[in-house]
Amino acid sequence: MKAHGVKSVAPLDCYLGLSGLPFKITPPAMLKIAYWAQNQLSHQRAEEAIGEVLRFRVNDDTVRLVSNYVGASFSETTEKKWRKRLPPSTAASWLSRTTGTAFCIYRPTAPP
Repeated sequence: MKAHGVKSVAPLDCYLGLSGLPFKITPPAMLKIAYWAQNQLSHQRAEEAIGEVLRFRVNDDTVRLVSNYVGASFSETTEKKWRKRLPPSTAASWLSRTTGTAFCIYRPTAPP
């Protein structure tokens, strides 16, 4: 490829801006994969549904990895928001880090 006498070659994923993204999948596509994964009984069924509805192919292992990644990101974001909203005198516990799901046990303090 020539541009004003300069020859350069760039991989397509760099040119499209996918090189720094996890799984080389755009964020909107990751959200769609996670959405379809949560609505199916298995990752295999999610793969089939994504193929039918969204018209692109992704294997069930990638569906699992993407849905876990999106779920963990959502849990971290949710936890940060709740920590900002809870007053310092309130006790809150965040459980189940291994599953990627955050549960909040909210114990309000006694009224003054």
